[in-house]
Amino acid sequence: MIKEMIFILIILAGVFNGKILAIMCKDELKLWRKRFFYVAIVCLFLVVGVYFSSFELRIPVIVVLLFMVVTGLVVWKSK
Repeated sequence: MIKEMIFILIILAGVFNGKILAIMCKDELKLWRKRFFYVAIVCLFLVVGVYFSSFELRIPVIVVLLFMVVTGLVVWKSK
């Protein structure tokens, strides 16, 4: 139960990470906005691929990829 809570907190930390990146890196944000969106899409495809594999550490890998997706989408959506 604790492990699942930590995984959820890691994914939710992506929102705060994205907000901090959007505030601190405003000038680079214009150049990287589309790249963050593309990375988020690739990570979503990787999540699906890893989910259907028999990889032993697939849940932590999925959590990390979802963290990247959330961070990328928050940065992409910020102005």
